[in-house]
Amino acid sequence: MKTPSPGLVIRWMSFAEDGERIVSLRRQVFVEEQGYGEDFIRTPYDEQGLHLGAFDGDQLVSVVSLFIFDDDPEVFARYNVPLKSGRLLQYAKRAELAPFRGTRLADFMVASLARAAFEVLRPRYSVILLQGEHTQLQKHYGKFGAEYHSKIPGPDGTELVVLLVPSHTPDIARGAYLKLRKMQEVVGAHLGLRAPSLVKFLERTGRMNLIPMAALTAENLYTAPLSLRDELPRLSAQTRLLFGEQKPRIAAVEFPPPPARFLDVGCGPGVYLSMLMRGSKLQGYEGVGLDASKEMVTYARLNRPDLTWLQASVYDTKLPDQHFDVVHANFLFIHLVSPQLALREINRVLRPGGIFYVVDVNDSTFDGPPEIAQLISAHHELYDGDRSVMSSLPHLAAEHGFSPMLNFSTRVRNTSTSPEPVFLKDEVLLDRIKMWGLFSFLAQREELARYLKSAMEYYYSSSCEMSICVETQVYRKTS
Repeated sequence: MKTPSPGLVIRWMSFAEDGERIVSLRRQVFVEEQGYGEDFIRTPYDEQGLHLGAFDGDQLVSVVSLFIFDDDPEVFARYNVPLKSGRLLQYAKRAELAPFRGTRLADFMVASLARAAFEVLRPRYSVILLQGEHTQLQKHYGKFGAEYHSKIPGPDGTELVVLLVPSHTPDIARGAYLKLRKMQEVVGAHLGLRAPSLVKFLERTGRMNLIPMAALTAENLYTAPLSLRDELPRLSAQTRLLFGEQKPRIAAVEFPPPPARFLDVGCGPGVYLSMLMRGSKLQGYEGVGLDASKEMVTYARLNRPDLTWLQASVYDTKLPDQHFDVVHANFLFIHLVSPQLALREINRVLRPGGIFYVVDVNDSTFDGPPEIAQLISAHHELYDGDRSVMSSLPHLAAEHGFSPMLNFSTRVRNTSTSPEPVFLKDEVLLDRIKMWGLFSFLAQREELARYLKSAMEYYYSSSCEMSICVETQVYRKTS
């Protein structure tokens, strides 16, 4: 496999600003190399399309386009798609300069475009049309979940092959998404590339109306597969552990002076926020907890009626602009499909210069036997959220107007013989039972039963050591 230039940059493009570059690259590939006519390099949908480009310096070297059709029965019928209403996406006009072919850059581009489409746009179906020699790419696009659907008449008496990527049911959409995400992660790591935020691009170009906010805010990946009765004891234990680990971290951050407002997004049952509000650090602060789960908010209100508890999504809190001095999130971002939407909303409710404080586990830091590493890897491939999001959060946060202030990492190990946690500098030592308890939530996912059984049997029949990092990142809103 060839390696592309190390200076490649990926960015979203609008046809109004970059149309000449896009058409020039298409002409070079489709007309000059492949012999298509000039009519092949433009479409009626280019102006309203989304275009993802790869740049080597100032030169556009690869591009793929996405066209969006909402409630358009004429287009649905033309492409023979089984839709009467809803959203259809068309992936089109993938073009790449010859020196970059064979590097898997094109795979990264298509997977990034499709991943962003699922996370932000949520189509019912997606289509790819193949014409002429491009029909040989049917197998290639199968890697992205595309299946042969039909043939339809094309221009000048030609025939078009329609490939369909179904996402009309939650399970089908989820399966396609997880496959695309894995490809993007693997190829992106190999090439050293990151995809830019589609949300930030839509905001900049005034097209936030494309985001189906009602559907996205209705999601709750965390509580959907779990029994709250079984989960609350684990959450309480996790909260006590996290509070001990976070004491020196909280103390090290210079919060704005009171009176001030503190928002805990993804507050769960509210135990952690309640403990924080009792401490001296937040004296004079107004504390507000927000969670998407009605059950969690009800539990919090019963236990601490003196604090404000709100049920809402972190994607759309309904709170006033620039209202809070500190926004705090612990063990939330690992459960989000669209962290970029959350960052946009957190930026909106924070005052200028306000603090964004985030804590999460990072599965990419796991160190332990392969039997247990396999369980963690299997969970990642099955779960819509991302338990390694802390590795990419600095990049995303910078796109959404945050500058880093502080960064901490605590390695949690299973090497203690004490029944109580031992808190050291940048380390927490747990006994073997408590350490395994941190992973007990995996038992509630039926798809992981085989991996869980194997991992648990190995863990308790051996004296293996394992560890994982809890990371704290503190940012300041700068724009």
